[in-house]
Amino acid sequence: MQSRIVITGILLAMLVSCGKSPEKLLETADNHIKAGEYDLAISTYNDLIASHAEDTLAPEAYYRLARLYLDYLRDYDRGYEILTDLTAEYPASKPGITAQSDIAYFPDWLLNTAESQREKKEIQKSIKTLNYLVERFPEYEKSPIAQYLVGDIYMNDIRDFGKAIA
Repeated sequence: MQSRIVITGILLAMLVSCGKSPEKLLETADNHIKAGEYDLAISTYNDLIASHAEDTLAPEAYYRLARLYLDYLRDYDRGYEILTDLTAEYPASKPGITAQSDIAYFPDWLLNTAESQREKKEIQKSIKTLNYLVERFPEYEKSPIAQYLVGDIYMNDIRDFGKAIA
């Protein structure tokens, strides 16, 4: 009897979720981000994308999901992957075109992000971002600058001369 109640509750929750408009789902996801509830925002964006793939807000949900991974979670691989998926699924949409631009500018964005992190005294985040840039985009023209900056951070910010030399 109890399992029947649980199953009924799950089905009702699914129906309520499916019945939400794309606008409401997008608003809900954005509110989750504002509240720092990133897992709920991810789930809500994914619900919108899955249940309203043909709606004009689906590409916007894709883009906001990518920015969530990039700007809040600092999961650069996943954010980049979502941008790439967006350009494949919705290449002519405004978010798809913006994603194409973001992909082209991605190494520069990483370098700027690392510099901003350093200015905010988020030293370990800055090092992580710079190392990611060097490892993921070794052919990028400014990768040597990024590698130099890692050494500079160890020398001037952390004062670990051994790591700075390495």
